[in-house]
Amino acid sequence: MSDHAFIEALAFVVLLGGGLIAMGVGAVVRDRAPTQVSPSSAGASISVGSTRRVAWVTVAFASIGAGIIHLALGPSHLDAIGVLGLGFFVVGAAQLIWAALALHRPSHLLAWLGIGGNVAVLAAWAFTRTVGLPVGPDAWTPEAIGWADSVAGLFELLVITVLLIDVSGLQVRSTHLRAVAGTVASIGVVPIVGGIMVLTALALASGEPGHDRVAASLIVSVRYLRGRLR
Repeated sequence: MSDHAFIEALAFVVLLGGGLIAMGVGAVVRDRAPTQVSPSSAGASISVGSTRRVAWVTVAFASIGAGIIHLALGPSHLDAIGVLGLGFFVVGAAQLIWAALALHRPSHLLAWLGIGGNVAVLAAWAFTRTVGLPVGPDAWTPEAIGWADSVAGLFELLVITVLLIDVSGLQVRSTHLRAVAGTVASIGVVPIVGGIMVLTALALASGEPGHDRVAASLIVSVRYLRGRLR
């Protein structure tokens, strides 16, 4: 199988899996949601709740994508910079754990932990791309910006932005607009999550790790997520 065909097949599988997982998460959330809502506030409550659920599902899967990328890039960095390469495994594991918690029980505290953690990771990434690492054969030499690390940075920026909006408590006053937003959010969650996972797969398939490491990272991460959702 050619590299191009492999990437297309992997993207299809990940998109399908992401969509199914997202729909399963949505079903769990609906089953746990309260069934009695006052008629006067039903539309606003459902729309606001749906929008917030989609926001948290989105940032959770963005965190999963970033975590998978860090775990997949860990071995090559461990070989290149020694013990500092362990940071990729620590960051990747932390992002996956945070995502599992975000899917299970979003909270204000968890949002601030996500914001702070991702800001720290992005700051470290920016430092290595502008100043360089203090150790290794290329100490204090800025690293090149790659496709995989750029995608991870994009996911982390998405997490920070969405969580900042969530904790700020910004709301749309129009009931009609809130209803529309809730409907659009509910419909859009599957392609959003699928797009995140496809972008993750493409980033890994065209990055440093071999295809075997990509497949292994995806399998381990999906199994972990499935276990947390049971």
